[in-house]
Amino acid sequence: MSMKRSHAKSKTPRRPGEEARSPFGQKLPAAPPEKSWDEWVKDQPEAAFVPYSLQRKFEPGTLVSHTKFGKGAVVAVHGATIDVLFAEGPKRLGHTP
Repeated sequence: MSMKRSHAKSKTPRRPGEEARSPFGQKLPAAPPEKSWDEWVKDQPEAAFVPYSLQRKFEPGTLVSHTKFGKGAVVAVHGATIDVLFAEGPKRLGHTP
């Protein structure tokens, strides 16, 4: 006699291009950015960094200056949030879509 067992949903995509989801259906964070923080920020003049503000719209590749996290680069935009790569690691912040 065999027992049928259900399998837990995988957190990894099953098909190319399919987004990874948690067992509760939430989107999982995107893969780490391709460029490192040093590659984004190194040798950039101060004038290249835009002060971070929740009321501002950001695009991928924009260099930002945050009062708490320091200098970073916008690596992804998700509606009203952005993923910013800082020296201490990535952070998800809000912005105006």
